[in-house]
Amino acid sequence: MEALILEGLGDDGLIWLKMPPPTCSSGQSLAFCRRVIENILSRGPHVYKIGVTANPLYRFYKRPTLDSPSPGYYYSREKYKTMYIIYSAATFGEAALMEAVLIEGHRNMPGCRNENPGGEGRKADQGPFFTYVVFKSAMY
Repeated sequence: MEALILEGLGDDGLIWLKMPPPTCSSGQSLAFCRRVIENILSRGPHVYKIGVTANPLYRFYKRPTLDSPSPGYYYSREKYKTMYIIYSAATFGEAALMEAVLIEGHRNMPGCRNENPGGEGRKADQGPFFTYVVFKSAMY
C-alpha cells in the first residue's frame, strides 16, 4: 500500500481508496464494498465495472503499445473517469472472491459492463491484490 501511495495514488483525484477498516470481518467488508458501489449508483446512471488487480495505477492508466495493445480503463473505449479501490487482500483468491460476489450482485444490471463472473483475470506473482470498481457517468 505504501508503494502505491508513493507512486501517487490519489494525487490525481481519479483513483481513490474506499476500503473497509482493517478490523472488519469478511461479512462486514462485503457489506462495506456493496455500500460503496450502491453509493456510486445512487448518484445517477453510471457505466461501471468491477475487477481485481495487483497494480491499480497500471490497470487504470496503462497506455496501449504495439507489444501490449490493451489499454487501461482511462484510455479504453468506455473512457472510465474514476477508480475506487474497495478491498485489499494478501492473496489473489481472496480479492477474486470479493470481485466475483460483487459481480454476481450486479450481473445484467443497467450500466454494469462485467461479462464474466470474476476471478479469471491475470494473476500477478505477488500481492497485495485489490478489488476495485471503475465508473463514469452514463450521462456523458
